[in-house]
Amino acid sequence: MIPSTSSNSNPILEQRITAMEQELTALQERLAQLEKNSIRLDKILQPWLGFAIGCVLTAAFTLFCFAVFKGQELNHYLSYFVPIVLPFICFIFERLYRYVQKTPRGWGILAIALDIIVLAASLIRSVYALPFISGHALFLTFALLTVRSWWVRIPVVAVLIEVIYLKAFVWHDSTLYGGALMGCIAGAIWWGLIKKIR
Repeated sequence: MIPSTSSNSNPILEQRITAMEQELTALQERLAQLEKNSIRLDKILQPWLGFAIGCVLTAAFTLFCFAVFKGQELNHYLSYFVPIVLPFICFIFERLYRYVQKTPRGWGILAIALDIIVLAASLIRSVYALPFISGHALFLTFALLTVRSWWVRIPVVAVLIEVIYLKAFVWHDSTLYGGALMGCIAGAIWWGLIKKIR
């Protein structure tokens, strides 16, 4: 039986209803604030801004290398590690932009997990020698196959061409092929996951 709302109704019940209405109003305000913050993140995480920040960080890393390394080691860092900074930062900005626009659920969470696995494997490979794969080739191939913005694709293609040249023709490093193959497989899986979201 529904309680009467007449003047003789239970004051405790009325207080609870009033408190619940206030909580609901507060939750609605909080949701509106979260939506505004999401829109702000959407504006901040633009791919062109990722490119600009990537250029600044690449320049900063270059200066750091000149300050810390000398001779052959400096040449190696400048030719191999410095160039990857720009596509890496651009990639992160594009992915965050994509995921802020559409909050991932279900298969989307698996796509994010795959992004993290590829990035982690690429970073680990720069410190520890994982067998058969190049971290640069893995990341750049995966990025090339999965990014949409030309702000990201252009640096990815430029650095991938350099990596192919160094690994295939200068160093004769077969990890290029393993990394590229793993990047292609990861890219195909990523697109499969994204198609399941739609």
